[in-house]
Amino acid sequence: MAWEMSLEAYQAALILAGCGDALGSGSKATLKEIGVVENIDVKPAHWPVSQNTVLHLVTAEALATGHHAESLWPEFATRYVDCMSASMMSNRRPSTSILRATARLRPSETQGWELPFDGSRTAIEAYPTARSMCIGLRYHKPSQLGSLVATAVESARMTHHHPTAYLGAVTSALFTAYAVQGREVREWGAGLLQVIPEVLGYIISTGRDVDDNQREWCYFGDTWREYVAMRGILDGESRPKFPRRYGAERRREVYQRFAADNMVPGRCGHDAPLIAYDALLSSESWEDLCNGAMFHGGDGSSSGSIAASWWGLIHGLIGVPDRHHTQVEFRDRLLDVGTKLYAMSF
Repeated sequence: MAWEMSLEAYQAALILAGCGDALGSGSKATLKEIGVVENIDVKPAHWPVSQNTVLHLVTAEALATGHHAESLWPEFATRYVDCMSASMMSNRRPSTSILRATARLRPSETQGWELPFDGSRTAIEAYPTARSMCIGLRYHKPSQLGSLVATAVESARMTHHHPTAYLGAVTSALFTAYAVQGREVREWGAGLLQVIPEVLGYIISTGRDVDDNQREWCYFGDTWREYVAMRGILDGESRPKFPRRYGAERRREVYQRFAADNMVPGRCGHDAPLIAYDALLSSESWEDLCNGAMFHGGDGSSSGSIAASWWGLIHGLIGVPDRHHTQVEFRDRLLDVGTKLYAMSF
């Protein structure tokens, strides 16, 4: 029987992204410190979503307008500027890098959404990665890979113009598309390694800060190749290799190994999706996923949001406690835009 993607899976992908973000925002703790994950009530008062979900939501809503390519870029920029308002960011403390970048965007001006290359440490942050799953929902067909790459790159470098950031965004979108296509999770890492050169081709074709981008290019791909090789899935066919007991301490060692220097695991564009992918590969239940992607002791907001979105596409809401998703912030808007993206995509 051919693989079929459902409306409910699209809705779950958006809603659980918010849920994973809210749970992961408290991820400097571990599940042992927090208690039984099923007992957590994800409500705005105590478990609000972060800026990641706000930006993911408005990215999805921009995609749902039907704009495409060059007509979509100012739509993104307008919504990124507007969502920095007090009403959407109240009590969220958006990052300095996001505030600084959105303050420089000029959506009404020609190319007013193009920011120059940024070689600073904040430029490699994971924020663009955690708002790009919806791009894979919109452009999920193999024939749409070029649109997926361009959209993820341009969305990301409106705030973080650095390869580590926008390649993370491409990864988040690409793996979402793979989930929609019904590809086995073990195949995804090898697929990414094949797509990275195509992203470089797109960067070169745009002619923007090409030398700067090429100078910082290799770190992302080298890190991911090392990870995929470590798990024994370079061929895209083999079963991933994990220790017999892959508990919190072993995970923490792995995640720290792939973290950027002097940064906690999950903070950057390369390792937030890597942690999310590792958690998805090794999890047999929603609680497993929470332990691996959200409560890993590092920065779990981005990795938690990404992993939960992929989980929603594959499993829907089955096995997810109602108290985790029925009152998550912005739930109605996430449900609505998931419905719209599904209608546009099938």
